[in-house]
Amino acid sequence: MKSPPFTGGFCFPRMSKEIITRLLDKNRIERSLVRIAHEIIEHHPQTENLALIGIRTRGEFIANRLRKNLKVITGNNVPVGLLDVTFYRDDFRERLIQPQVKSTDISFSIDELVLILADDVLYTGRTIRAALDEIMDFGRPASVSVAVLIDRGHREMPIRADFVGKNIPTAENEHVHVRLKEVDDEDQTPCPGRRRRQQRQRRDRNRSRRWTMKIRTHVQAGGTDSDGGSEEGGAGQGGGP
Repeated sequence: MKSPPFTGGFCFPRMSKEIITRLLDKNRIERSLVRIAHEIIEHHPQTENLALIGIRTRGEFIANRLRKNLKVITGNNVPVGLLDVTFYRDDFRERLIQPQVKSTDISFSIDELVLILADDVLYTGRTIRAALDEIMDFGRPASVSVAVLIDRGHREMPIRADFVGKNIPTAENEHVHVRLKEVDDEDQTPCPGRRRRQQRQRRDRNRSRRWTMKIRTHVQAGGTDSDGGSEEGGAGQGGGP
């Protein structure tokens, strides 16, 4: 007897739990910015013609922290400007969400200055490209360098960072968020999904290692029997009449 067809009920999809890995904590972020400040001074000892340009939003606070570190090291107060690159992005018209536009504030002449572009994460390079386009509307600097807290790779433009707090290889489906106390009430860099990928890679390595051990054991056992048999056969043939 056939059971009656199922005519009702609910199907709940399996929810995937988002696993977040903290890449940098407060102390490591601060140490990275101090190291970047020292590297900037090594490359540009004359800080009188040096200026920092922070890319909003979190690049603004990265630039301000770098200015404090530079003042502690050199005693000079480096000027800081702010850039909002929303209208200079090449994907501005393709975005469906309403962008949060903030003001650009560069109250000094950038002509013949050594500029350091500061941002939190370097990814495709399109934000830096947009920042360079906007900077050229303000003047002609002597040089422009890029300082970022995190470089996660996956570049789509010929852009590189000159000063990097930490290089973190990531997958394209992962996201790196920089949280700063000035805007997020805490300092850390979480990366959702990274721990799950690391656990999967560790599981695959362990599985591969187990299979390698099994294959080696099998080959060694089989080779010992085969070699022993051939040697015995050879000895019998050589010792026989």
